[in-house]
Amino acid sequence: VNLPRRMTKITALLLLLLCVHCSGDCNVGIINPLHIRMVHRTHHGNYLFRMGSPVVNHKFDYEGVIDNFRAVALTHGHILPHSHDFYMVDLSFWTSGDAACIAKEEEYFAAHPDRGMLMKWPMHGVGESTVNSECEKIGLHNCPANISQPYYYNNTDVKYLSENFTHSGWDGDDLQQRLNATFEMLYTHKPPHGKKYWLIFGHCTCGCDRTGEFMASWYMQYGGKSFTSAMHTDDLVPMRNIGYGNQLAAQWYCWHLHYNVEGFSHLTDCSNCKPFRCKK
Repeated sequence: VNLPRRMTKITALLLLLLCVHCSGDCNVGIINPLHIRMVHRTHHGNYLFRMGSPVVNHKFDYEGVIDNFRAVALTHGHILPHSHDFYMVDLSFWTSGDAACIAKEEEYFAAHPDRGMLMKWPMHGVGESTVNSECEKIGLHNCPANISQPYYYNNTDVKYLSENFTHSGWDGDDLQQRLNATFEMLYTHKPPHGKKYWLIFGHCTCGCDRTGEFMASWYMQYGGKSFTSAMHTDDLVPMRNIGYGNQLAAQWYCWHLHYNVEGFSHLTDCSNCKPFRCKK
């Protein structure tokens, strides 16, 4: 297909601006609208979104975040409240390598405490040796060497490991605590500063991998999705598989829900890695 020269230039410029996300640099040239999703909306008008980096040209882009969320909400038939009425909560899944961008978030909310707050929730996923370390600690001797994929573990060991996933702390990303805290904000707590609504969003740089881990876990715990469905939903954001360590964390959290939390016995596909990745 031969596109007009002007259209070709515009398309190339757009792709160039969006591809800052491909570099891994947390400071971007433009918010990527393709990676924004409305994850949840309560009946009384609180929102949970997901996105990529909100730090644009070395500044936290408050207005840009709102404008993009407003556009996405409209596609679902919802009108986002006026910014004077909501309290923004930035769930930042960035890690120490993104310190410069975290500093920009801190600067913004320190200067505008009435507009929102920053929650620093670094997401690391599960490493290939993580489960082996837990096996040694709790005395399981048949764990596969240097493999954290539950697909390769027997059912008894998966059950025992999942029971210890949150209790012994080998869930380094505190998924259960962070998910519960998010849910409680949306459904239980009132926003501060006299605001009427919560506007919560989770992000990393791409809005795909670390964000994908958290959101897949949300989809399973609060969205009624199976692991397979949650992963497919995640993969549609970047049009690729999410990071393997982040997938592993979601898999083990899935088994934790299945064995340890009432109402999740239907989650039986937590080891279904074949449509995604079964190894790094």
